[in-house]
Amino acid sequence: MLRVVLIFLALAIGACKTVSKGTGDAQEDFFIKRLMIPDYDSLSAWFNNKQNRVVYNRWLERLKKYDTSLSISQLHKLYYAWIFHKKYNPYNQEVMQIFSQARIKIAGAQTGEVELIETMEKVEEALRMDPFCLPCHYLNFMGFHIMGREDQARKVQKVIDKIAFVIRLSGLGTKENPLKVISPYHADGFLFISGLRAKKKEVEVVNDSIYLYIVDLEKQKDSKVKRLVFDITPAVQWQQKQRKQKSSDNQKSGVSRGR
Repeated sequence: MLRVVLIFLALAIGACKTVSKGTGDAQEDFFIKRLMIPDYDSLSAWFNNKQNRVVYNRWLERLKKYDTSLSISQLHKLYYAWIFHKKYNPYNQEVMQIFSQARIKIAGAQTGEVELIETMEKVEEALRMDPFCLPCHYLNFMGFHIMGREDQARKVQKVIDKIAFVIRLSGLGTKENPLKVISPYHADGFLFISGLRAKKKEVEVVNDSIYLYIVDLEKQKDSKVKRLVFDITPAVQWQQKQRKQKSSDNQKSGVSRGR
């Protein structure tokens, strides 16, 4: 089952945080060496190369078709380089609205196949805006499962697992080494598909340049994880840039009217 795999990943985070001193430190060092922490400067240089952008778009098309042969390395570049894509919008409310409405219909016992297909088409619309909306992919998984299309459902499940694993490999989930996500919605999505529920959420600023999304979790009998910390710096920087641009546009508009 999908959530069992992801709960195991979340528990692995807790294991790294709760190991004892001595041997535990060695285990954590061993794990850290295997992390795939994104280097946004390198990713920017890679993405802004025209030839690489063609490759990126090919990978994106393969993701949309749930190509399970996409490697973790390819998905790592796909995910973190999305911040340089013109469609990047880490606070897209429309995606969340589509998910909320579609979730009710897909979970509804009275939803017929025609309505189910129409609902999944709306989910595809959300995924065109945000290809990394894990809960949206989960709805596709459920939709294919309900329709008896198990082969396609398994493909979706594998892709979800891989995207979640990319995020999982980006840190330890601690303040010192947070998980890196390009949207707070993706942090929420990671929790959702992992079967973890938030009790409290807050944003903390570190040195006026790093933005941490700290999530305290509800106690669960099958998980010892009490808190996960995500680095959402790219999303906040994008938001700040949008606000500055809007303010600049408003000033220019005011000067133009004044004339």
